[in-house]
Amino acid sequence: LKLTLVLKLVRLALNLIPLILTPELASNVVADIATSFNHTRPEIAQMAITSFYQICLKYPDALRAGFATLNVKSKLEEGDIGIQQAVLALMTE
Repeated sequence: LKLTLVLKLVRLALNLIPLILTPELASNVVADIATSFNHTRPEIAQMAITSFYQICLKYPDALRAGFATLNVKSKLEEGDIGIQQAVLALMTE
């Protein structure tokens, strides 16, 4: 039960961050979001990658930190289609 609640809170945070994002907040959360790229739950990793795009729009310096953490080749080779789609969407934007 606790794990389900924690996952719901993480999903909520990843969904809300792009909505309330300021350049200062983006600079503060970029490391946490980048760490979530490698989350054990594919849906959390996918949401983190998707949120990262919005962070880059507000804080362009996040690109350097994020792409250093995001191993694009390994993410595209993973079996989860959601992560693959999120990475490809990030790369094309």
